[in-house]
Amino acid sequence: MKRVMKAVVLTKPAKGEDVVLSDIAVPEVKPGWVLVKVKAFGMNLRSDDTFVEDEGWHRAAKRYVDFLDTRKGKILFLELGVGFNTPGIIKYPFWRMTKNNSRAIYACINFGDAGCPLELKKQSVCIDGDIGEAIEKLVKVAKMKDKEW
Repeated sequence: MKRVMKAVVLTKPAKGEDVVLSDIAVPEVKPGWVLVKVKAFGMNLRSDDTFVEDEGWHRAAKRYVDFLDTRKGKILFLELGVGFNTPGIIKYPFWRMTKNNSRAIYACINFGDAGCPLELKKQSVCIDGDIGEAIEKLVKVAKMKDKEW
């Protein structure tokens, strides 16, 4: 008897109210694949010209703006794995805030999609690679520097 799991199967963009949870067969794990058991998930991406902005989103957005407004000195805008699906949420504001603060640094770690505008080149560090591997290297460097101090 085949094992069954719950899944949302999308064949085209859909609004939240059109998403249906279905029973499907658990896929056969092939060499090089991993089967991941998901306990919970959420959807908050664009499928058209709208974005999910509920009360929680607006409260978080206010906290974010309040936080940034109180940081006028040195600041690191660290972007991990952000692509161009919704660049207006993280990427573009980080670029703008870095440009407007000469003491800011923009750092991006992204496999195959690390970069920044040329005018930010002197204030940026862009690493095209695996986030986990990059962080492991940074930790090693930090430990070496710690021994020197």
